[in-house]
Amino acid sequence: MSDLEKLTDAQLTDRRNGWERILERVSAGERIAISIGKGASRAEIELARDEEISQRARLASALEFEIGCIDAELAARRAAETAQVSARAPITTEAAAAAEQKEHV
Repeated sequence: MSDLEKLTDAQLTDRRNGWERILERVSAGERIAISIGKGASRAEIELARDEEISQRARLASALEFEIGCIDAELAARRAAETAQVSARAPITTEAAAAAEQKEHV
């Protein structure tokens, strides 16, 4: 059983919303903390900037993956619920038809 399967729908939704908020901030260009020493050269600063951009892209990708996993888990749960309801529906219809036949006899 995966970690996501252990969570309730409300917990999954809360987690998804949290990841979504972080993704929005990262996508908007919010800075990711990368430390560079005092007196860093221009090349070191450029390298740090490139690393920040790379980290932002990796983080955004990871967040999108997590959100997709949560969406898939929620969709699977909805499909299972729908399948259970659909499986019960013919029995209910057959029972109603049988009850009608008994009334006519």
